[in-house]
Amino acid sequence: MSSRMSISFGNEHANLRPPLGLVLAGIVAVLGLYSPAHAQFPSRPVRMIIPAVAGGPTDIVGRVVAQGLSTLWGQPVIVDNRPSAGGIVGTEAAVKSAPDGHTLLMSSAVPIVMSKSLIPGLPFDPLKDLAPISQIASVPQILYVSPALPVRDAAELIAYVKQRPGQLNFSSVGPGTMPHLAGELFKRQAGLEMVHVPYKGAPAAGAAVMSGDVALYFDTPAALTHVRAGKLRALLVTAPRRLGGAPDVPTAQEAGLPGFSADSWYGLLAPAQTTRELRDRIHADLIKILAPGDTRSRITNMGFEIVASSRGGFADTIANESARWSALIKSVGIRAD
Repeated sequence: MSSRMSISFGNEHANLRPPLGLVLAGIVAVLGLYSPAHAQFPSRPVRMIIPAVAGGPTDIVGRVVAQGLSTLWGQPVIVDNRPSAGGIVGTEAAVKSAPDGHTLLMSSAVPIVMSKSLIPGLPFDPLKDLAPISQIASVPQILYVSPALPVRDAAELIAYVKQRPGQLNFSSVGPGTMPHLAGELFKRQAGLEMVHVPYKGAPAAGAAVMSGDVALYFDTPAALTHVRAGKLRALLVTAPRRLGGAPDVPTAQEAGLPGFSADSWYGLLAPAQTTRELRDRIHADLIKILAPGDTRSRITNMGFEIVASSRGGFADTIANESARWSALIKSVGIRAD
């Protein structure tokens, strides 16, 4: 008698053993959960597109992260700077890349959040064509003024500017950038009339203030070195608390501007069609290198605050920031050059 189990229905027998084709299909499905493409990722050098100039804050953070991931993965992570057209060229290149994890985008908020409002006919939709992986770091803006101005705090500055409507200027690194938007937000919240003067890069924007050609500008804590040298005066920081490196600089809240926030952030994204499994893998490895250790220390020592958000948390940040800044951009009528 056969040991094979069967069930009798009259003169017919229905075997419990499944057909061979069904067994093979099940094996293929299980193996699919362990896709070799994912298990072996990365299988070749990874390209990290940075839509910003070399030496800028996005580039600085990106290169530290690239080195950390390269060490973890055992594959080179090659930085590809593409700053043309305010970062649009580099961002579009990332959008059109193969969604296999071997091309990533390290970006600030401008190409992701502001570009859609700044540039009519943008050839991509950053909210739909890119998949957020993690916000890596953020850095607050500080309001710097020329030492030649007879003001010692934000209240005195506001009073001074109000007495001279339209006569004073503020500089930035270009239309639609975070320093520019911070200046416009400051004008709006304080009820000021000032003229925006864009410059090519933070050094030039800061030099204009130091020389007295421009009254004020917003920049990162990196410019505090000029405060210590007596070339600039810092009046407030957009962070929710005072900075350890500048304990005498009050927050915007303390300076009489509650709710004033204009932090710059930096994050990693991938082409939208990158699989969820691959995005999870990259996110997990990114969180590993942002844990206490060399990569984290190098970033924080340059004045950045580590965020290391979840993928969903970064997506929420992008959506909220897009709504917030697009409203200001449209109301002021800002357009990219």
